Amino acid sequence: MVSHTAVIGRTGTGKTYYLKQQLKKFDKLNVKCLVMDIEGDFTGIKRTNLKNLKEDFKRHNVLRVQGSEEKEKQNMIYDFVFKNLKNIIFVIDEINSQGGREKSLNPSLERLFIRGRKRGIKIIVAGQRASLISKTILSSCTIHVLKKQGWENDYKVYNQLNKHVSDLIKDSKNKYVTTVLKDGILYKLYD
Repeated sequence: MVSHTAVIGRTGTGKTYYLKQQLKKFDKLNVKCLVMDIEGDFTGIKRTNLKNLKEDFKRHNVLRVQGSEEKEKQNMIYDFVFKNLKNIIFVIDEINSQGGREKSLNPSLERLFIRGRKRGIKIIVAGQRASLISKTILSSCTIHVLKKQGWENDYKVYNQLNKHVSDLIKDSKNKYVTTVLKDGILYKLYD
């Protein structure tokens, strides 16, 4: 079973690779997934639009829509997912640019996080800077996949999740070090 998940790490630490591996697993398990792709990093996945989404899901398990920094376009996607989709994994890449920033959390995205679970909507977000991601989002996630950070402020957020794990990541010589926390407890370490 998938829970709300946050994948966090600076550029080049393997966030996109991690997400692609998860999407392959979901596809093999016939789990419906929608990726909100702002940077075009998921070009191997069929692109669709909201109008054709339900029809395309009849033929594909994993689809992507173009993400946006524009609040109106974000609202359109977040509202559509909330009102029309059930039992789906919704992946939002570059969450800091797509309405998930601290102090400017998109209300439609917040509603998805808070009320989407009742509709079977599980959300996986990926972002570079832990300190810039909304605390509402981080606290709604049961699973945190943590990778290297570049700034002390970001490690302070990791410290709040699990200080021991934060120190493990910070001290690791491996730029791809990955830890998985479940409810704040170290579940897996890849170093």
